[in-house]
Amino acid sequence: EILKVREMRWINSQRVIGVFVILNLILIGIFFTQRSRLVEIKVESDFFEEDWHHPFEEEPIMDEDGEPKWKTYKGPGPIPQLVHQTAAKLNVREKRWLKSWRQKNSDHIIRYYLDEVAERFVAKHMPPHIVKTFNDLPLPILKADYFRYLILLVYGGIYTDVDTECLKPINTWIPAAIKDEVGIVVGIEADSQLPLVEKGWFPRNPQIAQWTMGSLPGHPILQRIVNKIADITPRMIEKGCQQQKWDVLEWTGPAIWTDVILDYLRSSTGRSTDSIRNLKAPELIGDVLILPITGFNPDGLGPNLGPILRQDRS
Repeated sequence: EILKVREMRWINSQRVIGVFVILNLILIGIFFTQRSRLVEIKVESDFFEEDWHHPFEEEPIMDEDGEPKWKTYKGPGPIPQLVHQTAAKLNVREKRWLKSWRQKNSDHIIRYYLDEVAERFVAKHMPPHIVKTFNDLPLPILKADYFRYLILLVYGGIYTDVDTECLKPINTWIPAAIKDEVGIVVGIEADSQLPLVEKGWFPRNPQIAQWTMGSLPGHPILQRIVNKIADITPRMIEKGCQQQKWDVLEWTGPAIWTDVILDYLRSSTGRSTDSIRNLKAPELIGDVLILPITGFNPDGLGPNLGPILRQDRS
């Protein structure tokens, strides 16, 4: 009987020890999980410490009459020293690209916008029909396209995708002699110099990139693209356009962007599409500076300008 009692006590003590060990292992696991999470948060916080801005709390640049400058474009001049980038989340490679913009442009403010920040910006600054258009866009990529036009419309500066690496400082993009004559700067993404264009890989020839561009606030091209997308969105939704790559390009991407720019050049300067085909050097048409295919894309053909930046297409 005594042995049985001792045996039961020993078994119970082992159970207690086992429970104690399990509880400790659980606590250790929780500790390291939270520690890892805290370290991750701290790394993110440190990384964005200089880059984090809340545009919905900032007022747009005002003109001498006290009106938002973006509502009335008053001609060319120095492009604001701002760099805008947006994405839902950054991977390690994109963080490296982002650093390249900060390192080569210490005189510029780098702004990185999470999706929810973009939504609040649109709600604060845009009229109701533009807010509705933004909210109605059925895909994140459509919203991202639209947001880049809206952020440049209000603040000006440079917009660039997070998968681009800056190779030359922004201050060197525009020749000093014409800095005060430029209202918007864009680059050729594709033209007949690229064999893939003839194979139908691009919806336009020539096609103007919209993964990087710069502008003064309120430029008429930005006003046109914002209104154009608002006009066609109900029709695109009704047609069910959203799943195919071509739909995105025509709805908010480089196809409609190219169309709007070419229409602006024709109406404001009388220049035709042919005037920007196969450019070999930067061309200032009115207040629109167009960089050749080698400006934003080091894989482009023809005489190399540097290049200014490159896009990661992996």
